[in-house]
Amino acid sequence: MKAQSKASALHNRNLHIFFCALPLKPPPLMLSITAYPRRFITAKARTKMQLARAIAASTTLPGSRTHSTTAADLHKFAVAGKKHVHALAQQKIKPQEAISVTFQQADDSQGLYPEPHWYTTTPRTPYNDPSFPGLIDGTLHSIAMPNLHTCSRQDVLDYFDNTWALTDMLFSSFQHEDAFVQPPPHHLRHPMAFYYGHPTCFYVNKCRLAGLLDGPVDAYYEDLFQVGVDEMRWDDMSKNEKEWPLVDDVQAYRRTVYELIKGLILSHPDLEDGHGPITATSQSWALFMGMEHERIHLETSSVLMQEHAVDNFVKPALFPDVHPSAHGRLPAKTPVEGVDFPANRMIAVAGGDVRLGKPLDFPSYGWDNEYGAKTVSVGPFAASSQLVSNGEFWQFVKDSGYLAQTHWSTTGWAWRAFRNTKWPQFWRAAGPQGSHEYTLRTIFDEIPMQWDWPVQVNYHEAQAYCRWKNAKDGNAATEYYHVITEPMHQLLRDAGDRSESPTDDDAILRLSAGTTSATAHGRNTNLSHGSFSPVDAMA
Repeated sequence: MKAQSKASALHNRNLHIFFCALPLKPPPLMLSITAYPRRFITAKARTKMQLARAIAASTTLPGSRTHSTTAADLHKFAVAGKKHVHALAQQKIKPQEAISVTFQQADDSQGLYPEPHWYTTTPRTPYNDPSFPGLIDGTLHSIAMPNLHTCSRQDVLDYFDNTWALTDMLFSSFQHEDAFVQPPPHHLRHPMAFYYGHPTCFYVNKCRLAGLLDGPVDAYYEDLFQVGVDEMRWDDMSKNEKEWPLVDDVQAYRRTVYELIKGLILSHPDLEDGHGPITATSQSWALFMGMEHERIHLETSSVLMQEHAVDNFVKPALFPDVHPSAHGRLPAKTPVEGVDFPANRMIAVAGGDVRLGKPLDFPSYGWDNEYGAKTVSVGPFAASSQLVSNGEFWQFVKDSGYLAQTHWSTTGWAWRAFRNTKWPQFWRAAGPQGSHEYTLRTIFDEIPMQWDWPVQVNYHEAQAYCRWKNAKDGNAATEYYHVITEPMHQLLRDAGDRSESPTDDDAILRLSAGTTSATAHGRNTNLSHGSFSPVDAMA
């Protein structure tokens, strides 16, 4: 199994969620939502939080440096925090009013801050260095994953800067302070403030455990941003009784942590010229763990943003545009197979033995659940030729698939009934109830429905679709549709993708500088596009 395994390639490297109801790829679990009351912390509560953080700062160590906080420092922090709370908290501010006077001279003045100010890498940023890693024709993309047997110090710094800047770019889309503190309508996750601070905090905590840092950078933040929520408790609505800091304070924390991690990359002996393989026993493994964890949350955050109000965000100038297929066409109100979306034929796949697991000596970072070895025998099966499209799934919706309990598992029906879900989460009703006219929510916009893009649903919805299609196609009891399994997915991959050798066709490790996965390998991964692409666009 290669570096572009499910954990390191399909999800971490891709800003979007892929799903197949008929066998092709396993879906991530993502719950759809309906509207629930929003709860905001008060300005008074935020002031208390700032004072608590100031007190915690008195025991904070920036890496291995010594630090002390004087009474004057505490007073200065508390007063500044209070002033900022009164100025910005709980207001939906016009973009031009939200810009700090310090940055009024910046060219891009849209959003909470001018866009260039969001970038916390130094001294180079995508705005001041045209050779910034991943910057291609004015947009920022993900670059190749480091080969941990051969990477240079500069390779690692480039990957770190690219990783860090991708997060900065995503959050530069926020238009006002409330966008950070509003909990999602379902209250299953924290507000976006958590996802701005959490990846940063993770670097510090893991580097401390590895012995790379001997103290906290900000003890308060490293507790506040440390732990997320249990997203599987879909009926628990009490996740967000926390108080969240201001955006500029978290941004200042990111700037401090960036300098510390960059310093470790520039000085650690594991990255000296001619170094040996970097493995899970290496001290510097924690640095790569931080980078890959941040990339996981790039995807997490981008999906969570789609659950919030669309006017909270504006697409950043450097963010890749949606796939060109979304431009210049008007969708049909009633999609027709073969016209508005391609037919999805079934392809026979011979059975065989599949080896699961990543070798310990494979030269890319891996999570613990990727390693080990297991051989699984897979019988013959048929897989859909492409991902299930919005157009295909529309047929299930129009046929009252969401209202027929017979299609759903017991848990799935309980979820659907509790949420009163009637169509996929990111479809938006665009006509009278029963007309089944929809638009499509992307990260930053609502656009005309793209019938030939893959549908985004959760496992409950995927199961229900498969059961509905079994009945619709009249399958025998011995032949049925289901969501693909991991061994089936591995068997579908070509020999190069299944190889344990990094010298074979490894699209993640061997992505050339100045190219995207789409241009180099015909794959809409590594943030090649700012959206999905048609299910048959890269066949």
